[in-house]
Amino acid sequence: MSSGALTRDRDFLKLWGGQAISKIGSTITSVGLPLTAAYVLGASPLQMGILAGSSGAGVLVFGLFAGAWADRLRRRPILIAADLARAALLATIPLAAVHAEPQSTPHPLSSSATPRLRVKKHPSNSA
Repeated sequence: MSSGALTRDRDFLKLWGGQAISKIGSTITSVGLPLTAAYVLGASPLQMGILAGSSGAGVLVFGLFAGAWADRLRRRPILIAADLARAALLATIPLAAVHAEPQSTPHPLSSSATPRLRVKKHPSNSA
């Protein structure tokens, strides 16, 4: 097989493009979902912990069984169905933000994770 054979295969290019878009969306979600929960929806630290834990819970609970089951099926419909299901679930996040009670959104630099610096006067400098 020549080195440029895959770049001329239309089916491969569709798969590659679709998976690239899916990976970009997954990366944006892994950053944007916690930020949306914290700053827009005003999630508490407990809720943020539950959100972080639930992102990996599906893999732990269903991963082994789903992998064995998926090996027996055609992969293309599984990829398409999984991406569509993920898109549908992620579409509920803006709906939750629209229907949430309005809150004042704190600036990220004023959060408790940023240390507050205070300048104290040295007793010998008081005049």
